This record gives sequence, C-alpha cells and structure tokens, in this order.
Amino acid sequence: MGPLTPLAAALSVVATASATASSFNLQSNWGNLSPYAPSPGFTLPSGNPIGCELTQTHILHRHAQRYPTSYLLDALSMEAFAEKLKNFTTAHPNTTLATGPLSFLNHWEYVMGTEELLPTGAATEATSGAWFWSKYGRTLYKAPAGMADWSDDLNVFPNGTQRKKPMFRTTSQARILESARWWLSGFFSNVGANNSYPQYDLVIIPEGDGYNNTLSGYCPAATYPG
Repeated sequence: MGPLTPLAAALSVVATASATASSFNLQSNWGNLSPYAPSPGFTLPSGNPIGCELTQTHILHRHAQRYPTSYLLDALSMEAFAEKLKNFTTAHPNTTLATGPLSFLNHWEYVMGTEELLPTGAATEATSGAWFWSKYGRTLYKAPAGMADWSDDLNVFPNGTQRKKPMFRTTSQARILESARWWLSGFFSNVGANNSYPQYDLVIIPEGDGYNNTLSGYCPAATYPG
C-alpha cells in the first residue's frame, strides 16, 4: 500500500476542499480531462459599431467530451493505475485496499475506452452549433423576425443572387470529424450529425505525413519557435 499513500493524501485533500469550499468545482480541476466549459468572455462590448454590419464570422472549435487518448498523461496512466490496483487485490485477497474517502477503490473498476467522442460530447457540439447560429448566424444571414432556424432561402447576396454553400473545415481524426458534424447539425437545426450535408460543404483535411494540416497540433506548419 506504500505507493498509494501520495494518491490517498492528494484525493483526501481534494475531497476536503470540495466539502468545505462551495466555490470549488472538482470537474474543472481535472486538467485536460475536465468537461468542456465556455469561456467567460473577453469583456468586449456586444453588437456592431454604428454604421457597420456583420459580413463574416470565424470560429475555431475543439472536439467535445471524449474518452481519454492513448498517451501516458491520459488513458495510459489511468490504465496503469487500474492494473496496479488489480494486481494488489489479487496478491492480497484478504486485505482491505482502502478506507475512508478512498473506500470506493475496493470495488472500483476502470471501464473507459479510448479516443471516441462521447454522447455527451455530441450533445455539447450540437448545442454549441445552435448557440452560434442564434448569436451570429441569424445576424450574418439576416434572418427575419420569427425565423428561428436556418433556411436555404437565407443563403443569398443582398441583390438576391445565390451564394455558394457555407464551407467548414475539419480533420480526418474520428472524434474531431464527428464533433464537426454534430456542431453543424446544431447550426443547421438538424436532428442527426449526417443530415445537413446538402446545406454545407465540409472539407476533411487528412492527418499524417505529407499533409499541411494546420488544424492538427503536430503539423510542422502549425509549430512556431519559442
């Protein structure tokens, strides 16, 4: 049980802090494993300057909630911890593994997968897309009063001529591609991640050697010195 002592102490401190400080949010202190939360903003005034109108918008959106990735600081460390608990329990079947706030470890089992977008992540993306439509899309496409959802009739220039379909970009990594589809589903008011293809063009940029994919964190073109 010696190797578990630092973990026990750390979790005990966290449990005590969460119980005594009402402002402490445990989930927001999980680092890269914390659920998505919107930014509190940048204290900028809302609305357009007098005499100006919105002509385009830009958004760079990360994937939403997912299973951990296969890296040491993500799934691999948790899998190693679960394996250590299992080995200890097997070697000491008559020994109580943990007590007090950590007593849940006596029956704990690691059941998470890796890499995949979760249903909660899909819901987050759809909600984010719908929010973006309501906050910016309606203004950008000049949706009239009473029109709540996207309509192809809005996709025209001021003189009435047809615009090209809106274009979006994403990477080929499964959870990111699915995140983009669910976000677009919310933006275009569809109920499924694949139902709004006729309303937009989605450019899927491959990840891997030989591709200049600046949406990928390990793309050489996206790496800057310093």
